[in-house]
Amino acid sequence: MILRYMMQYLAGAVSDLMTTAVLYGLLYIALADRILPLLTGLR
Repeated sequence: MILRYMMQYLAGAVSDLMTTAVLYGLLYIALADRILPLLTGLR
């Protein structure tokens, strides 16, 4: 019973981590698309 609860908790934590990783990845890509042209334009 406790083991099942722990497995559910771990699965929830892993899915939360995956969701935040995807969100940060998209945010990083969006920022890179805007910042990289500025950096290349300055050179």
